[in-house]
Amino acid sequence: MTAECQFDFDAYKSLISEKTQIVALAQVTNVTGTRQPIEAAIELAHQYDAIAVIDGAQGIVHEKVDVQKLNADFYVFSGHKLFAPAGIGVLYGKQSLLESMPPWHGGGKMVESVSFEQTTFTQLPGKFEAGTPNVAGAIALAEAVTWYQSYELKEVEAHIHQLQASCYDALKSIEDIDILGYQPNSSVVTFVIDGVHHQDIATLLDQQGIAVRAGNHCAHPLMDALGVKGTVRISFAIYNTLQDVERVVQAIEKAVDML
Repeated sequence: MTAECQFDFDAYKSLISEKTQIVALAQVTNVTGTRQPIEAAIELAHQYDAIAVIDGAQGIVHEKVDVQKLNADFYVFSGHKLFAPAGIGVLYGKQSLLESMPPWHGGGKMVESVSFEQTTFTQLPGKFEAGTPNVAGAIALAEAVTWYQSYELKEVEAHIHQLQASCYDALKSIEDIDILGYQPNSSVVTFVIDGVHHQDIATLLDQQGIAVRAGNHCAHPLMDALGVKGTVRISFAIYNTLQDVERVVQAIEKAVDML
């Protein structure tokens, strides 16, 4: 990562070699909202015969993804980022890789035949879907995708970018707030307050009816690189409004005064 919280491609090139077997990379980081150069990273990984795994959880909601054009070996995302219920998601994998991989656990539907002598597994994707499937979750995810596709994505993104920019402009003028790795035309604003624990900030915002994320965001190495123990992240989506921006800024100002 560069000082501007951008993907350091030169560092990536220096790390990858013939020994590299897997490259795993987020399409968009969940801390700063940086859109990473996954296309170039995948291309370089394949030059070394490495498998490229892309975490699209933060990216799938902001841009259309053609997995064949992207050429990632695996692409994954969680359904709740697309406004589906929790507990459902998508794993795309190239067919040849999925066929070569053994099941990771056993259960109903994933076997073709069973005897004391041998077990044969069913065809894709069944061998990876042991047990009773999350039928309700799958239906809900499909409906969420259909609902989201009813909107013009460019208009949705323009709306989110307006909210993010408005929030950033208001917060950067508040004394003691340090905004980390701000990425214009993204969907998040991540910050810390000097001398105040991030969880205390989140608690005070929660008491004012404001929902934010606080902690290390499952990104400990990034926190170390930023020199912090955790941050507060404000995330904007299709359902937010400029009034929400005004409310969160007022709530943060109140929290700063209290702390």
